Amino acid sequence: MGNLKKPAAQYVSCLILMVFFVSLMMTEVTFAATTTSRIPQGRSGATIFTLMCAECHVTGISGAPKVSDKAAWAVRLKQTPDTLIEHALHGYKLMPARGSCSSCSDLEIKAAVEYMLEKVK
Repeated sequence: MGNLKKPAAQYVSCLILMVFFVSLMMTEVTFAATTTSRIPQGRSGATIFTLMCAECHVTGISGAPKVSDKAAWAVRLKQTPDTLIEHALHGYKLMPARGSCSSCSDLEIKAAVEYMLEKVK
């Protein structure tokens, strides 16, 4: 990209990032579709976290706050649990609705959020 003018290089970089994120999201959808069909209903918050949430909230993929990063959660802990549950149910920023767990019930999502909140306090 050394021969490109600066705006063109930024455009190409942005395009590359967009392609990366779209491919990442498609991978998540495929993973969730194959994973959730094998998971029984009525799961605990810990189970949902381990199976569906940990991939992003342990590694920090796409800016997800890591459960090990108390500073990242400080602002979130000032919000009501209901707000965080709504974010989990409907999606927030790069997090898809239900964290891509289409087989998760509202109660399971709520349990997973509550489990994460206990881990970050």
